[in-house]
Amino acid sequence: MRRWLLLPLMVLCLVFGTAEARSKKDKAMDQVLLDYAATLRWGGFEQGIAFIDPAVREAKPISSVDLNRYRQVRVSFYHQQSPVQVSKTEIQVLAEIGIINNHNQSERSVLDRQTWRWDEKQKRWWLMTGLPTITTNDCAAPDGPRGLGGAGRVTDNRRPSSVPAPALMSEFLHRLPEFMGNHPVLSLLFVGVVIAVIANESTRWFRGYKELTPAELTRLINGENALVVDVSPPADFEKGHVPTAKNVAMAQFDPEHKDLGKVKEKPVAVICRTGQTSAGAASRLVKAGFKRVYTLAGGTAAWTAADLPLHKGRK
Repeated sequence: MRRWLLLPLMVLCLVFGTAEARSKKDKAMDQVLLDYAATLRWGGFEQGIAFIDPAVREAKPISSVDLNRYRQVRVSFYHQQSPVQVSKTEIQVLAEIGIINNHNQSERSVLDRQTWRWDEKQKRWWLMTGLPTITTNDCAAPDGPRGLGGAGRVTDNRRPSSVPAPALMSEFLHRLPEFMGNHPVLSLLFVGVVIAVIANESTRWFRGYKELTPAELTRLINGENALVVDVSPPADFEKGHVPTAKNVAMAQFDPEHKDLGKVKEKPVAVICRTGQTSAGAASRLVKAGFKRVYTLAGGTAAWTAADLPLHKGRK
């Protein structure tokens, strides 16, 4: 029992420790992406220059021609997919940006493939790929040099495709520690449920006997002449029981009885009214060396619900 109590505590300590270690960088990433989107949406492209890595700005300053083009348009919408982490200090983001021409009011959309770098010294994220390309004649090859005006990026009027499964899983794992750190009570309940499920499935796997449905039990009786032992109290047994079942009340149940010892190699199905008591009897049979032990899931009640015949009386 102590082992089961220690396991969730160890898991929670690991989760909270990881969440604390990563939360500052993750929160900074969330904030900078929100700020960048809001800046382009409401402030304009020119103000977005402040998010670009200073070294990139210095190496490839934006031209006056590109700057003038950005001033002639405004952003109508900004749809961003979840960031994908490509290294400990680098993420990639795909955003669809709606562009409206201020002169003729025509609207189109472009895809902006962004790369962001974490600056450990300044504790902030920098945009490495420059401002979005807003004109088709400025496009270059995908792997070409990328200037601030968007060289090296391809303009695409199609909507971004759905996020692939690996990216979704990466995002889920990326967000999980932060979520658990922010919601400790829910996390504790979740861990408890997971442990309970694992414990239950482990018990089912190693208990040594198998649960049968009424249909499976019928096939076992008809096909292999299985011995059916009903451990219900005699009064319940007389009210109705599975045909061919032998009544041995739980109080008198003895796996070492000489009559049972003769059938250790045969299939033995143990049943009761609800399927609860029979589990204990089945475990005792397994410990006594019986090779093929079964129980009826749901007991006689499940048999009745399946509209199968019942016999009444002692026989």
